Amino acid sequence: MPQNIYSPAYIKTYNLINRFGQKVKATTRFGDEDVWEFINRSPDFKNNWITVRDHKLRLNYSCWIEAFSDSGKERELLLREVKVYSDETCAELYSVDTLYLSRKSDEITLEANLIDIDAENKEKESLSQEKDTLEQNNERKTQRNSKDN
Repeated sequence: MPQNIYSPAYIKTYNLINRFGQKVKATTRFGDEDVWEFINRSPDFKNNWITVRDHKLRLNYSCWIEAFSDSGKERELLLREVKVYSDETCAELYSVDTLYLSRKSDEITLEANLIDIDAENKEKESLSQEKDTLEQNNERKTQRNSKDN
């Protein structure tokens, strides 16, 4: 049975009060959690491709986060569909389906270019339709020219 959205646990877990305040621009506060939890729980961040910079090993991981630890001294991440790159050369070193990473909070950085997949797909569809229209117009011109000759 799904959890009632009005239950205190649901409201706290998903930080609904502060998220509502952010939506109506009444606050920029993200709640009692730290930025680590805020980012990893954010629907904008979840299931997006990110870059994890490992300052300790001088590696970059291009991946998505499946799981993360609560706040603490160690930051733990379970990464999926990981491509590992050298920080110095940017060369891809290897790829792996799953990678567990545990670092002190100052040894990693998370980066994300949040992409609106729906908007991107709509743009591609629009460009495809424009291309089809141009091709049809060119085909009509060719047919008219051949009829005239």
